[in-house]
Amino acid sequence: MWRLPKRDEIDKYATINKVESLLEEYPRLCRVAGVKVQQSLTANYNSVAVSHSTTNTNEESIINAIGARKEIQDIDYALSLLNDTNRKILEYKYKYGYGDRFAYSRLAISESTYYRYLIKAKIEFAEAYCNGVLLVKDGARGIGGI
Repeated sequence: MWRLPKRDEIDKYATINKVESLLEEYPRLCRVAGVKVQQSLTANYNSVAVSHSTTNTNEESIINAIGARKEIQDIDYALSLLNDTNRKILEYKYKYGYGDRFAYSRLAISESTYYRYLIKAKIEFAEAYCNGVLLVKDGARGIGGI
């Protein structure tokens, strides 16, 4: 039976790395999800791809777009579960691509406070994202916590 690991059982370095890897993909996921999810009903010589491949690239792009949209929904839902400050920190940094200086200026907090909150926000995001799937238990990779 799975149980949520206690905070002192979490490998913070590995967990933060997983969160960063996922959130850094957000802009790319948005581009992929922006693919028009529409199947052509009739053959049109202008819209039919000329390919000698047996794979259906239109089908693949639709599947990729649906997968990307699901991933974006999961990320947005996890962000919505965070407190306002932590949510804004992660949104400014990863969703909107603003720099750290912009974020802590916009939030009217000091730089050191910002970085403390950033670490906490990433851990809380890992807990909120898909029932804690990003959490890494201490000892799972042999790295100690922060």
